[in-house]
Amino acid sequence: MAEGFATVNGSLALLTQRHDQADQRIAQEAARVDQLAAAVDALEKGETERQKRNDTRLADLERARWPLPSVAALVALCGLALSLWQFATS
Repeated sequence: MAEGFATVNGSLALLTQRHDQADQRIAQEAARVDQLAAAVDALEKGETERQKRNDTRLADLERARWPLPSVAALVALCGLALSLWQFATS
């Protein structure tokens, strides 16, 4: 009878150990899922370093481009003025 109890106690100890190991793995995976969820949230909000760098670069390019339409309008007005002057003098 004592051998039966020892076998049952050994089996219970083994099951307890496996249960504890499974709990540890579940906790590790839950932490990993939380990290991945935080990374996805950062991507969706545009908070990654690469996205911030690209936003800054785009803003710089837009800022550098703004005089082009103004220069084109000025050249067009000068051309119109010259053509009107030439028409008036001929």
